[in-house]
Amino acid sequence: MVKGVLPPPPAPPPERRDDVGAAIRDGELLRLPA
Repeated sequence: MVKGVLPPPPAPPPERRDDVGAAIRDGELLRLPA
């Protein structure tokens, strides 16, 4: 294991998720515009 490896970037907030599939999986479908 190499030390000093940067961790993966944090996931974008639900509000910035334009993926309907991702939103459904996160339970944020109700937050998407109808």
